[in-house]
Amino acid sequence: MKYLCLWTLILIILSIFSLGNSYIFAQDSAVDSIGTPFRKGRWITGISGTISSSVNETKSTGERTTSNAYALNIVGGQFFKERWLVGGIVQMNRSDAEGLTDLKTESLFLGPLITRYFSDTERGSLYLTLAPGYTRNNNTIRFIDDLDENLEESEGSGFGFIINLGYSYVVFDRIAFDIGVAITQSWLNVERRLEPGEVVFSDDINLRDISFSFGFRVLLDRLLQ
Repeated sequence: MKYLCLWTLILIILSIFSLGNSYIFAQDSAVDSIGTPFRKGRWITGISGTISSSVNETKSTGERTTSNAYALNIVGGQFFKERWLVGGIVQMNRSDAEGLTDLKTESLFLGPLITRYFSDTERGSLYLTLAPGYTRNNNTIRFIDDLDENLEESEGSGFGFIINLGYSYVVFDRIAFDIGVAITQSWLNVERRLEPGEVVFSDDINLRDISFSFGFRVLLDRLLQ
C-alpha cells in the first residue's frame, strides 16, 4: 500500500486526460438527444469521491485529535443495451487520525461492474451498480501505553463487492452529475504484527463501509475517432 499515493496521482492524471479527450470527441460527435442518454453503444467515463477533515479538541485536558479521509472512484464502460452498462471500477480510500492514538488506513478495490439505469427520460435516471472484485487493505495503529510505544499493523487482500444506489442528472446529453450512497463489503486474509514483542500471526477479517459520493461522467458516442 505504500504505492497508493503514487497510483492515485497517476490515475487522476490519466482520468483528467481521458475526460479532456472525451469532451473533444463528444463535441465532434454531437447529435440531438433521442430518448435516454444511456443508449446502446455509447461509452461513459468519469470520476467521483469524497474528502473530509475534522478537528476534535478537549479544553479541560488539552487533548487534540485531527482526522482526514478521502475516497476516489474512477469508472468507465460501455452500454451493451439500452440503460445497461458494463465496465470497470478503481476505488481508493485513505484515512488518517492523529492524537492519543495514531491511525492510518488505506484500501484499494479493482473490479468489473454492471449498472442498470431505470428511467428512459432525457434528464437522467436512478441507477443501481454492482461491482465484485479484488480488494487490498493496510491498517496501522500506534499509541503510547505506560511510556511504551505500541504498534499494530495488518496488511492483506481478498474479495469484496460494492453496491451503489444513486441518481444521475444529465446535461446536454453529454455530461452526467451523480450522487449516490454505496455499501462496500470485503473479506480479507491479513498478516498482523504486534510490537513490542514482534508477534506475527494470520487473521481473517471482514470490513463493511457505507459512504456518500458525488461526481461527474462524460457520455460518448464513440471512444476513439
